[in-house]
Amino acid sequence: MPLSILTKCKWFALILLLNEVFSGLWFSFKELFDYPPQPIATSSSFSLNDFLLIILILPIIEECIFRLHLLPKIKNIIASIICFAFFVGIIFNGGILGMLTMNWNIIGSCFIFVCVILMIYFISFKRVNKYLQKVWITNFSRVFFGMTILFGFAHILNWGVTIRNILLLPLLVAPQLFLGLNCGYLRLKLGFRWGVLFHIIHNTISVLVLLFIIHPELLNKAFHVPQCKCEYPTKTQLDSYELTISENKDRALPLYKISKNEIYFENTSIKEVFTSLALALKATVIFDNEVVANTKVNLKFLNHSSKDHTVKEIRHFVIQQLFNKYNLKSDFYLLPSGCWVLSKEKVSDNELKITPKDTIVLRNKSIKDLSKELEKTYDIECITLMDSQEKFDFILPKDNKDELKVILHNNYNVNLKELDKESGYYYITNKK
Repeated sequence: MPLSILTKCKWFALILLLNEVFSGLWFSFKELFDYPPQPIATSSSFSLNDFLLIILILPIIEECIFRLHLLPKIKNIIASIICFAFFVGIIFNGGILGMLTMNWNIIGSCFIFVCVILMIYFISFKRVNKYLQKVWITNFSRVFFGMTILFGFAHILNWGVTIRNILLLPLLVAPQLFLGLNCGYLRLKLGFRWGVLFHIIHNTISVLVLLFIIHPELLNKAFHVPQCKCEYPTKTQLDSYELTISENKDRALPLYKISKNEIYFENTSIKEVFTSLALALKATVIFDNEVVANTKVNLKFLNHSSKDHTVKEIRHFVIQQLFNKYNLKSDFYLLPSGCWVLSKEKVSDNELKITPKDTIVLRNKSIKDLSKELEKTYDIECITLMDSQEKFDFILPKDNKDELKVILHNNYNVNLKELDKESGYYYITNKK
């Protein structure tokens, strides 16, 4: 519309105010029913890149997909197709927060998809253009509201695709449906840039409200956190099986067998059972309680299920049953290369075996406190998976990382390791 900048800003501010009031009312309504929070909102993997992604990159991509082609020019349609293929690639790559570690196979597939669509478009250019003009002119309201609904419903990915979420979908994505209406209106009345700016501001406000009001505990996790954290293993159900688990104090050698229909361990520690079933390296499996980890068990499992389960599903099911018996749970952490991992065997305050020359003294510190102090002192990203609140005194060198690793290991039984590649760690603790 041929409006002055001042008039456009007034329209923009009024619609933004209505949009945020609606979002605020929705948040209040949701809190009354105590509905489980969005996985993306409670992720412990937020970093500066993730904030930029949610605030800046995703609004631009989404506006290109759902609103740019509302004016059906060739360049707009091409840009929408490319952004749609890129967005699909993000989803199949592991979700929104996994897009920064893009798989080249997925990129190649998306590129081929875009090329095929563009080839079809240019081959039948006149027919496609004629058809689009007809649809956009005679059915524009259907196109507009259809894109708004698709935009809103696509945000089920924020919650996770479950039967319960699908049934409640219109309620769960109500803010996105209203946002889509407002962005579409601004795109048509004021121009595409105004719709993008509106989307960016809305996402910025949402993230700030999320961090400072709804989930302020996330502020303690941001910027220096694992890339990914998820519960392990995935849930599996069997309709018929035999399982016995008993403790064993014999000194005989451990024995085990793992197959699709039979699994047994004899005189094997719980840590070794988990390591074998999870196909993990022992160094990447960390138990909060070493007594439980070293408890030796006899485990016998026979599968009588009528359904065809994979060996992986069987292994996961046995891990679940073992954890249920000992009231354990496991989280899987995917840690980026370049970060330092701090873990303990059994921290002690014994006399120093090695005394550093230039020292720093840390009094009454937990392992997590130690991790934060090392980040400040050595300017590294240091991660510990341990939740123990036990306090210890540490005497450490000031500026020698090699000496620091030796002293932590020899004096305090604490391991500090720098990751040279992306690595997965399992942290097993008691269920709360």
